[in-house]
Amino acid sequence: MHSSTELTSARFQVTCNGQRCSSFADLTPGFTAQERLGIVIRDPMQAIWASGLIMSAVTAFYDIHRQSGEDYFIYPDYFMFGINCVPGDYGMLDIWPDHKRITVGATTEECVRAINDRGVTILVLPDTTPRAAELERQTRSSYLQRLKFGLVYEPGAVIGNSDIQITCPPALEPYLDTVISDTPALSAAARAALRTRRQVATASGASVEHYRRVAPATALNYL
Repeated sequence: MHSSTELTSARFQVTCNGQRCSSFADLTPGFTAQERLGIVIRDPMQAIWASGLIMSAVTAFYDIHRQSGEDYFIYPDYFMFGINCVPGDYGMLDIWPDHKRITVGATTEECVRAINDRGVTILVLPDTTPRAAELERQTRSSYLQRLKFGLVYEPGAVIGNSDIQITCPPALEPYLDTVISDTPALSAAARAALRTRRQVATASGASVEHYRRVAPATALNYL
């Protein structure tokens, strides 16, 4: 919740099809504080490369609470799903409390059940070779009636046919350094390698993330 006083939407540059958006909320017509973001990862630290999107969504959530003028102590209901892996410690990105970081098995059925159980409305997925999703009928129906869209990205790279770009403020980097430090499973060498990659990504002053928006049915094929 620290970010609610440290970051504003104006610090993120969000564009969709080349047009500047005022915030992440513009990507989702009717965006509310009840929106539920789900981030799928296949490596504990993979979500570092979607951190700009995560924090721009978190900031859009807090924009709504700031506008109310009322006191608040609340975290967004945003979740991380580690496929066959334990997610890193993303508390600094306001994926908190830690029960919102979930490990799931490799089957699409198990993953989508976990997504459904948490009422996810926007799903972020790393790019992979698409495959036909094998799901029970009720699992598919529940998913399709709730999810608005998926956002596919290539961790640490530029995905083809991207239509959404998010430029991250330099102020985000200390958050990521804390994530790296606070994840106990990482070796010293792994921490150093991640920090070097972030230095390269921000060499020009800011890192830029690229996403391709896909329909809910298409997003299933990346799970």
